[in-house]
Amino acid sequence: MNDEHDGSGGTQPASGRNHDGCNGGPEPAETNGDPVEPISSISIEAIEIESSNEVVDFAALEADEAEFFEEEPGCQPVKTKSKKQAEEEKPRIPKPRKEITIDQLEQLLLFDKEALLVPRKSPVELLVGTDEVGRGCLAGPVVACAVILPEIDPRSELGWQLARLNDSKQVHPLVRAELAEVLRGICRFGIGEASVEEIDEINILQASLLAMRRAIRKLNVEAPAVVLVDGNKKIKSRKFQQMTVIDGDTKSASIAAASIIAKVHRDRFMTKLARKFPHYKWESNKGYRSRDHWDALNEHGMCKWHRRTFVDHWLTERNQSDQLE
Repeated sequence: MNDEHDGSGGTQPASGRNHDGCNGGPEPAETNGDPVEPISSISIEAIEIESSNEVVDFAALEADEAEFFEEEPGCQPVKTKSKKQAEEEKPRIPKPRKEITIDQLEQLLLFDKEALLVPRKSPVELLVGTDEVGRGCLAGPVVACAVILPEIDPRSELGWQLARLNDSKQVHPLVRAELAEVLRGICRFGIGEASVEEIDEINILQASLLAMRRAIRKLNVEAPAVVLVDGNKKIKSRKFQQMTVIDGDTKSASIAAASIIAKVHRDRFMTKLARKFPHYKWESNKGYRSRDHWDALNEHGMCKWHRRTFVDHWLTERNQSDQLE
């Protein structure tokens, strides 16, 4: 799987494809069945980072987690659904093409066009959308993607192929995979990550912003650009202008595209990693909290891919719940 696309219809091979760490921000690698190597610990880059003592909003992360379980078939979260409810629920099936309209895509593309025209201190020529996935997981890196979309006519064949573009959490996994394949073929993109060690050291918010910064760097943008950042926090960089967009993956085509590519990329990585650590069932829970994940932690403990701050918080929460019972 390549980090970037040159927009010419083919992908360029990336150097260092074996996943050997976060140095410079390489993404989780596609290994074609080869053993997945661990992310090596690295020193944090010399950039401005807010204090790692910042309080992490676990309630917000758990809300994101709940959305994940609503759209991931076969994965039962702890304290979210009963076993009977999980068994009775059926995965959502993608809508037939005849039921799809291009209205949503038109709105997403219109948002990007208007964002590019907003008056700024200096003119810009390119618009970059960036988003991250995996914030609420107990295990695995947080992965971000930065995207530059080409001009898209929503009424063209390409427009119809992208008609279901949306926040990745609101798209069926099968549709996500189809969208990611189309997007990787037509846009410029970069993928970055922050390791579990970095997440534990600087907290998940700063790690997410760091992953976004690394993803943007891989685009090697030379023309003046504005970056649309999903959420309400800007990336620590003075190299480009920024615009934060709350719920941006439901408003901006570029952010939604970044969300889709990052989500498919990380899910595939966690599925491959599950071959080496099968007891955690990461092929289904993708590192989120689930009954199988909890049982495996009780029996086997944590591995090097677990976020210790997250697992410790969950264990404390579980123990307090048990005491109340």
